[in-house]
Order: sequence, then C-alpha cells, then structure tokens
Amino acid sequence: MSIDNKAQDIQTMIPFQVLSDIDNARNPMQLTKERLERAATENQFVNGKIAAIDVRTSLFLFHPR
Repeated sequence: MSIDNKAQDIQTMIPFQVLSDIDNARNPMQLTKERLERAATENQFVNGKIAAIDVRTSLFLFHPR
C-alpha cells in the first residue's frame, strides 16, 4: 500500500505550514514551540492591559472627582 492510497483513509487535518516545514527539512516541533511562545507573549500583553483597565476602573469607582 502506498502513502497516497493510505492518505485517502486518514481524516486528520495537518496544517500546511507543518507539511511545508517537513518538506524544507525543518523540525515541525519548532513551529509549535514558536507559536506557543508567541501565544504566551500576547497573553501576557493582554493580561497587562486588563490589569491596567482594572486599576483605572477601581480608581474611578473609589475616588470619584
């Protein structure tokens, strides 16, 4: 059985970038690591914005002008 024949039976979706990395002899786990690091960085950035909004809101609520 060839890979092409076997591929017809598999329903798993593989991101194009992963297949491209494999074709270019790049480790697909590196892509996963980079995406996780980027998500963590963006998450920290958004959490900082939320914290700043919370502080500002509490200042207005407890110390009205």
